[in-house]
Amino acid sequence: MIMGVVVYLLNYFFPVSATRSFSQIMHLAGYAAAGGLIYFVLIYINGAFSEVFGQKAIDKILRKLKLKKS
Repeated sequence: MIMGVVVYLLNYFFPVSATRSFSQIMHLAGYAAAGGLIYFVLIYINGAFSEVFGQKAIDKILRKLKLKKS
């Protein structure tokens, strides 16, 4: 539901032009990136990410992204 709301808001602020295919591809890529980001944030908050990969792997990824101190 959250992803649908974000895509709706993106479509409201950046409407898709039906005449240019390159523009449509760029909009689609932006929507996909926004949806993917929201998906990963939600599964991280839910805790499903650590159940699949393990907390040690998650800590390693967060340190590489500099989101967690050593």
